[in-house]
Amino acid sequence: MKEGETLDKGIMDLIKNLIVAGIIALIISVFIKPTLVKGNSMYPSFHNNDYLLINKIPYILMEPNRGDVVIFKTSIMTSTVKVNNLVKRVIGVGGDLVEIKDGKIYVNGEKIKESYINDKYTNRDLRIRVPKDSFFVMGDNREISLDSRKLGPIKKDHIRGKAFFRIYPFNKLGMIK
Repeated sequence: MKEGETLDKGIMDLIKNLIVAGIIALIISVFIKPTLVKGNSMYPSFHNNDYLLINKIPYILMEPNRGDVVIFKTSIMTSTVKVNNLVKRVIGVGGDLVEIKDGKIYVNGEKIKESYINDKYTNRDLRIRVPKDSFFVMGDNREISLDSRKLGPIKKDHIRGKAFFRIYPFNKLGMIK
């Protein structure tokens, strides 16, 4: 190979690498978004100011599952601020019968196991059939969570993505189960 051909090959390799890096950066910026946990409604799973990454791709291809931690858009006004996003756990999917009685949650007549909740008791008795294309969501800290018990079921098109990775605090860095 001549010196000019080697230089041309090096430039072409650099251009290819830049294009691939640009495509990867575009995909990440479009489908993976950071979000900050505000408040303690997901305690003990997440704390105020935990920094999470959400993935938009799973819910383009499939439906959220029971147990998934999702971020959804809202237009709730509290006494001090407008809330744009909430982080909650999916309890029921479209068609499910969700019942809260005697502090326990039942989905389609079966008591669910919830090792992740704060106080092992869920207040407010309720019985609701989750509409198609909607989800019943709750915070892990049931005493203070603003969730489907007050907001009603969340429509699929309001869900922004699935929380999949905690990036802060660093001592809890890792995948979200």
